[in-house]
Amino acid sequence: SDRNYLVIAQLDLIIGPLTGLRKQMNASTRVLVVEDDLHISNLITMLLEDAGYEARIATTGASAIELLAAETIDIVILDWMLPDVPGDQVCRRIKENSDALFLPVLMLTARGTLADRIAGLDAGADDYLTKPFHNDELLARLRALLRIRRAEMAQSETLAALEEQHQKLKHAYEQLRSAQ
Repeated sequence: SDRNYLVIAQLDLIIGPLTGLRKQMNASTRVLVVEDDLHISNLITMLLEDAGYEARIATTGASAIELLAAETIDIVILDWMLPDVPGDQVCRRIKENSDALFLPVLMLTARGTLADRIAGLDAGADDYLTKPFHNDELLARLRALLRIRRAEMAQSETLAALEEQHQKLKHAYEQLRSAQ
């Protein structure tokens, strides 16, 4: 009826800008999806882009490592069973090669035994989710890991600012001391 149409139109007026804002907030967040199955990588890409994230795709472990060296990535979604290198080894390389900033890795794989989950986490994964997965859960886990990344980045910036201030104070102290 016309009344239902009016309610839907009002909801669109309220939710529309919020969706745009959410997309705008996530737009600068780059997610590397390391997945060799084209259907799954396309599904994850659509999910991420619909949530406003920028998705980059790598279909092998080697291409993921190359892409990480060439671009700024905020979080990695990593499959275990890749055609060239197992995901746990890729995860170890990511963690070894990443700079001082925290780069979260979420392993998303069909390997769901307890031993697999423990091995993935021991390899450096920050979270582990098995396939099949719920879209909302994947997005919630990404948001949680990104909150940790933002906190780590803020801490790093604060430490750098404190170190700069320390050096200025040290220099001022040395000047004051030499002036006496």
